[in-house]
Amino acid sequence: MRASLLGLFGLASAQDMKIVMENKSPGQDLGMYWLGTEEGPAGAAHVVGTGGGRETFLESISPGKKIAHTAKFGDRFVFRTAEFGGFRAAVQVQRGTSTRVDGRAVKFPFSFTFQAIGAEKSAGHLELKHGGNSPGSKPEYIWINRGQQVSHLTQGFQTFTLRNADRKDMISFSLMSLGRGEL
Repeated sequence: MRASLLGLFGLASAQDMKIVMENKSPGQDLGMYWLGTEEGPAGAAHVVGTGGGRETFLESISPGKKIAHTAKFGDRFVFRTAEFGGFRAAVQVQRGTSTRVDGRAVKFPFSFTFQAIGAEKSAGHLELKHGGNSPGSKPEYIWINRGQQVSHLTQGFQTFTLRNADRKDMISFSLMSLGRGEL
């Protein structure tokens, strides 16, 4: 509904973006929830934002379906399978920063924070797959232990995929910056 309202009025601030997600899971719907907004520095994840500890169900994403939602810096989303104790992950977008890459300054407008929100002993770890989008490059993988998080700077066009503990792709993410009138 939030994205629909923004689209109706055609209002976009300099911090609006489109987050594109694709359910890559093997036959499982993923529930998408919005938890609120709390902007912070790159790599910061805030559990409670403007949602006041509540969550808003946005939609169910069926396998193979690709969707896009308008988001702001600090927005935090949770994705879950229907099974209790199944795949659970939080994703938050913060402002990026500039850093040195191969001796030159590179601006990264976004920072993605990925969190394995299951904390109990039976909760599975997550694996973050990124890179490998351009010819000759290979993807890289990072384990995210239960209850832990990993942050990555991005220019927005890169695709990040969260995988379950069995190394099966579950959901992918990418970002696009929106200027006025692009909603």
